[in-house]
Amino acid sequence: MTSNSLCHSEYHPGPVQSLLWCLLACFESVGCGCNALRNGIANVFGHALVYISRLDLSRRAAGLVLLVTVLGGCASTPTDKLQSVARKGGFHESVVSSFGFDHRIFRNQRLETLQQQRALSGRTATTTDQLNVYLEGDGMPWMLRYIVVPDPTPRQPMMLQLMKQDKAASLYVGRPCYNGFSEAEGCEPALWTSGRYSSQVVNSMAGVVRQELQKYPFARVNLFGHSGGGALALLIAEQLPQTDTVVTLAGNLDIQAWTSLHNYSPLATSLNPARRDPLPEHITQVHLIGERDVNIPLHIVKGWILDQKNSYGVVYEQFNHSCCWGKIWPDFVSQISDRQAGTLRFGRKPFHRPSAASILRRIGVKAKPGRVVVGNQ
Repeated sequence: MTSNSLCHSEYHPGPVQSLLWCLLACFESVGCGCNALRNGIANVFGHALVYISRLDLSRRAAGLVLLVTVLGGCASTPTDKLQSVARKGGFHESVVSSFGFDHRIFRNQRLETLQQQRALSGRTATTTDQLNVYLEGDGMPWMLRYIVVPDPTPRQPMMLQLMKQDKAASLYVGRPCYNGFSEAEGCEPALWTSGRYSSQVVNSMAGVVRQELQKYPFARVNLFGHSGGGALALLIAEQLPQTDTVVTLAGNLDIQAWTSLHNYSPLATSLNPARRDPLPEHITQVHLIGERDVNIPLHIVKGWILDQKNSYGVVYEQFNHSCCWGKIWPDFVSQISDRQAGTLRFGRKPFHRPSAASILRRIGVKAKPGRVVVGNQ
């Protein structure tokens, strides 16, 4: 049995598994960014639970009281943290239903204003109006590789943080069964494990974006996704004719290659972008890759990027899977938003490594010299 084969619709976490999940969520909530440290701490507590279970009744009770005391400061949930980040960013929160699922979404002030103006005065969209859509990564479907987590909501909502730096009209779309809805009707672990990129998930999220476009008919839509959100961005783009640009950050572009690399069970009910027809050529694809990313390394996505139409790969030397996209995002997203449709150009050679100065001239991203290398179609 491989690490992800525990997923099935009848799964219910036991008390020990639930407590382990709570422990790891606690360490995530205080911002611990080191996976090895989090896993090590959770393993220590896991062994403590096993030891406690072997004690006599009185000592077992005392041991559990001690663990509960340790957990006392971990009452906040991942959704609480998400909402806190949103409030600090001045975002407007809503719950939107699509294809039978509820989605928690956040609009920035620019989007909220445009929608209100259209509702009140019938403002007409222009050909330059565009909507930036932010899609988060997979969050935490599993704990310690073997235990399905009852709430997969991301503990560190990176894309919501990046949206705080975006001045254009922007929308954050949560996945079905995430962000406080994991126990909602129709939700089951398959939707955040083996089926995290299934047609159910894609259709539901695309439906949310279409509802927002009814409130204000943007001529162009740019889809931004991190990690698994990158896979969803590509899949959702197929359903939105307004799509102009897809940008992935450490995107999971070939889920079969990814599961094989890490010896995970196949995501049997998920759609794989690498097995889909190429997106239409009018859609510009920009795939940002961290050279130090060991989760989704360059070599498992490079070939697919080169096979796409109007597709570019940009490799950042000092970046890994989650660090340090915020450093380049303000200038990068500004370039995406300010350009004319179809005008983004990186060059001609595939994944060559020019000087830092030529990179800055070519793509207009203001980054420190030596941090950026670029690859092109």
